[in-house]
Amino acid sequence: MSAVAPKFVSRGERNKGPTVGHDGAIKVESLPFGLLDVAPEPKIRKRQVDADVLAAAERDGFTALQARVIAGRMKAQESQEPIGKRVLPRIADLDSYQLLPDIEQAVDRICSAVINGEVIACVVDHDADGSTAGAVMLTALVDHFGVDKQNVLLFNSHRMKEGYGVSNAVVDRILQHQPRPTLIVTGDQGSADHDRITRMLEEGIETVVTDHHEIPARGVPEDAIAVVNPAREDSDFPDKNVAGCHVSWLVMCAVRAELIKRGHLPENAPRLGDLLDWVALGSACDAVSLSKSINNRALIAHGLKVMNAKRRPAWEGMAVVLGKQDAYTAPDLAWKIGPRLNARSRLSEAMTGVQFLMSTNHDDAVQLATVLEQDNTTRRAIEKELTAAAMTLASLQVSSGSPAIVVRLDNGHAGIHGITASRLTETFGRPTMMLSPKEGEVGVFTGSLRTAAGVNVKQAMDQVNEWEPGMLLSHGGHHGAGGLRVQAANIELLQELFCEAVLLQVNPSQLHPQILSDGELDRSPTLSMIDELAQLEPYGREFEPPVFHGRFDVLTAKVIGADGTHLKLSLKDQYGGVTSAIWFGAVKKSVLRPDDGEPIPPVQAGDEINAAFTLSANTFRGNTTVDLQIKHARKASNPTS
Repeated sequence: MSAVAPKFVSRGERNKGPTVGHDGAIKVESLPFGLLDVAPEPKIRKRQVDADVLAAAERDGFTALQARVIAGRMKAQESQEPIGKRVLPRIADLDSYQLLPDIEQAVDRICSAVINGEVIACVVDHDADGSTAGAVMLTALVDHFGVDKQNVLLFNSHRMKEGYGVSNAVVDRILQHQPRPTLIVTGDQGSADHDRITRMLEEGIETVVTDHHEIPARGVPEDAIAVVNPAREDSDFPDKNVAGCHVSWLVMCAVRAELIKRGHLPENAPRLGDLLDWVALGSACDAVSLSKSINNRALIAHGLKVMNAKRRPAWEGMAVVLGKQDAYTAPDLAWKIGPRLNARSRLSEAMTGVQFLMSTNHDDAVQLATVLEQDNTTRRAIEKELTAAAMTLASLQVSSGSPAIVVRLDNGHAGIHGITASRLTETFGRPTMMLSPKEGEVGVFTGSLRTAAGVNVKQAMDQVNEWEPGMLLSHGGHHGAGGLRVQAANIELLQELFCEAVLLQVNPSQLHPQILSDGELDRSPTLSMIDELAQLEPYGREFEPPVFHGRFDVLTAKVIGADGTHLKLSLKDQYGGVTSAIWFGAVKKSVLRPDDGEPIPPVQAGDEINAAFTLSANTFRGNTTVDLQIKHARKASNPTS
């Protein structure tokens, strides 16, 4: 193992500090010296700009502001394509499905099943990526390829009862179903499900895997007919950053072409472009790279056009629930539709989400969207409670210098802890593992991981498994997120090894929350700037929405919100412009000393501040103005310190 001796908090090792009671409440007996009362302030750092990309973007006709944003997110060495194509690709720029590994074997087997009238089961993950993959495959098979709908089955895994992947519990359901399928086509899973795929083959069921997750050390499932996954080392598909629903869609496109070739479909059979609204949603929700991947940018941009032009009942129904009258945008996919689609699977089953996506009339869509909205409200309440408890334990670990956060909550919720892990990662700037009891498996905990500081959490888990083979009952994922199962008795050792694995990848100095800024504006913010930046959509992972920093005089500051944690500000910038601003969560409350008196707002009227902010448009009574959304601010010293 590594010679590095990391400092971390092992559960049970410390005699003093917060404990979690049976009711889930935090009980503070005494506080270690130097313990963080609130989360550390993020550091504001100016993005490094790639000079070659900057010059190329300006040559391609982008404005100076746009070029600066692009050059802070893209690297010249990552692609030889023109910047214009990398930022604003067309659907014609997609990589060909012919480059996918095992595509011929997969297509041949699926086509045979379609032509011969076999029962086909689409077996998909329970998240938005998996649900959209299921909708794509089911619709392609039935509506485009003419398969009798009685011969197409859909199995979503149950997050809490059945876990991730093609688990034994999922296989049990498949084997008990009548009619029993003869072919399984997975979506967004399957690459690590060797034993279950073998088990189904022994029962006479063959499997085609379509997936995008990293391949485990033992390789691809040897008993699968095909494993179509661009993450394979032997893959010629150039883009390793696409989502699972994208792979499923490409496979169905290849099946369509082959069915035409075999005479099963006419030459003019409709293409599958009308399914790209689902692919766009699944891709946006799975946090795929929007910097390195032309495919993702093209699919999300084109999928939004399909969504806004076709307006499926699902999108009309969700618009009713959201009170939305304008067109859908990329942030709507990731921050509005996606969380509501995922909320159902976090609390119970995922099939309602698929039914919503595939709803065929307005009333059903509104009713299902309302169910998803209610689930999302419940999810938020549970998340708030779990995050409050987890923040306290995370504060202990961060105060002690732990390079990673590992939180075990005996009263946790396995469907929610992934969101809580994301909150901790954002707050503390460290990779996070959240562990909760696994439903139906006494003594077993299931965990969700999220990354920070460039740490590959899948590789970290692989390293842990190498040091202690078999300790992880199962694990999988990719660079940014992952999941695992572990015996409760092994959690302390898991924490120790995971921290060491993280230190093999990153210097401890990088483990700090930070805000990356695109620099200062050269004039007061305007609506035209917002329009310029909107032209670079979609934004998302590795092509984040622009953030700027600057110095302001605080003219007014008012605490707002039911919990008294938000600030409404009026700011005067260095060019003399006055702009309204909102700072959500500005007033920090100690997670360890909740009764320590009223917290003091970090800035007040009369202060001069350095602030990091995003630009937004606010329309009120027909008048549209610029608003700043403050990411962080502090009294003026150095704007990038």
